[in-house]
Amino acid sequence: MLLIVDDYQDTLEALVRILRLEGYEAAGASSAQEAMAFLGANTPSLVVLDYNMGDTNGLTILAEMKKDPRLGKIPVIMFSANDQHVKEMALSAGVDAYVTKGSLDWAELHREIIRLVGMGKPQARAEEKRNPRAKDAG
Repeated sequence: MLLIVDDYQDTLEALVRILRLEGYEAAGASSAQEAMAFLGANTPSLVVLDYNMGDTNGLTILAEMKKDPRLGKIPVIMFSANDQHVKEMALSAGVDAYVTKGSLDWAELHREIIRLVGMGKPQARAEEKRNPRAKDAG
């Protein structure tokens, strides 16, 4: 299971949909509160965090994750539209990768997901293509 955390609903829904098409189980959270509630009940294999969030920023969520021995081991990708300064802060804080959103740079993000957790499951990809509305974005 991958967790996508982004307060911009269009980006969140697009990433969850794309990941499911690629064979990953994916869930979405649109706030730090939703993300932490999800993480309290689940241990995803990867978290993709936006930096700019309405109620906080991705580094705050990362810091909370690092305090918990169970969550601190989960690979994290910061996926943000921010500049080099934010990238340096994110890498210093312990993210495993930083991908600039740009125009939703799926190829780079997908490469990092594969590097950190491997490919999605082909049977899940086939099911999602047959029934794309079977699961919602969060």
